[in-house]
Amino acid sequence: MRKGKRSRVARPEHIPEDIIVEILSRLPVKTLMKFKIVCNQWKSLISHKIFSLRNDARCREKPLFFFRRSNKDLTGTKVSTYWSLNSDLHVEEFDNPFSEYEFLGSCDGLLLFGYGKNICLWNPSTRYSRAVHHLLSLGHGYRRVLASGFCYDDSVDDYKVVIIISQPRKSEPTIYAFVSHLKSITWTKVICPYEVLRTDWVAPLMRGNLHILAQEKEGKNGGNQRPNAPQQLILCFDTKRDEFKLWPKPDPKHDEQNLVHGLGVIEGCLCMVRPDTYGWEVLTMREYGVKESWTVLFTIVNSHLNAPRYSLVPVFLTNKGEVVMVENHQKVLAYDLKSRNLLDVRQQKYPESSQLFGFPYVESVADGNQERPPRRKRNNRLDDFIYFSYLDHL
Repeated sequence: MRKGKRSRVARPEHIPEDIIVEILSRLPVKTLMKFKIVCNQWKSLISHKIFSLRNDARCREKPLFFFRRSNKDLTGTKVSTYWSLNSDLHVEEFDNPFSEYEFLGSCDGLLLFGYGKNICLWNPSTRYSRAVHHLLSLGHGYRRVLASGFCYDDSVDDYKVVIIISQPRKSEPTIYAFVSHLKSITWTKVICPYEVLRTDWVAPLMRGNLHILAQEKEGKNGGNQRPNAPQQLILCFDTKRDEFKLWPKPDPKHDEQNLVHGLGVIEGCLCMVRPDTYGWEVLTMREYGVKESWTVLFTIVNSHLNAPRYSLVPVFLTNKGEVVMVENHQKVLAYDLKSRNLLDVRQQKYPESSQLFGFPYVESVADGNQERPPRRKRNNRLDDFIYFSYLDHL
């Protein structure tokens, strides 16, 4: 056998860790999943939360949509249809094994679902899924989910679930936010002093906080408000302090009521939609939490948008400068910021008795790997479970 000098190739452990992280963070998720088996060091780096966040920043974000059917099938479950859009605004199929579960929120490429008494976590990119929490002991009585959210709490290095519900009372419904970390087995109950409006299923997530539309309760409007016209508000649920805060709105134009017909997040900024004299204004909050930073992004001048009980929710900004929105929970629209044209987007067939929702999604290697809470003593009383009932928005 001919002897020769072997070329020396640096082993992975001889490469500085910061260089490895820089290289790996530029790779797509599917490639990263293969590289986890190279060595323990790479597996540890790719699985680390900080790397997951760094990789997310480089990934291409895309909008994800789902139809929720109000009617039940033979199994007694509510079936949802999920799909997404590519860069050309063409429909892409999205296989979801949790189609019979209620969607609760998305964070770091992880989707959270609720079904009966369980909460499940799923990463569509890695196909990783598991049960992460229980919905027992949230109190008694029938209740409805008004909004929900899923975020990451860096102060405790854990994910947090927020479920806002309405519990009937003899006088008036009481609204609560139930909050829990995935590592915890208990829920914190926070009373909401306002009436939450059921404009969207999943609350927009910004800086780890949830943002929802609300209004003053009856009798608290103030002397300048018209009867039966409570002031509309934007609420922020601070997930660090577990409390509701009033969020600054832009000043109304002229003598208008300053109504908000949709909330969303575009390019890392909170957005809102309000009616204008000639159409609909989409405003963006350039500096988070600063009232004076509200700026008109664009105005849609189109008479066919003037519909009763109208909602227009900003979802996503494409790399071509098109703002993707959901109209009246029924149709996807795209507004071209350059040509100022409103485009209809082809979408999947609209199921009967259903509503359309959308949110931004980004591929990720995150797995939300937390210790599973110990099993609680089984309780068969139905009123100890929280059920995700369909909300009748109209």
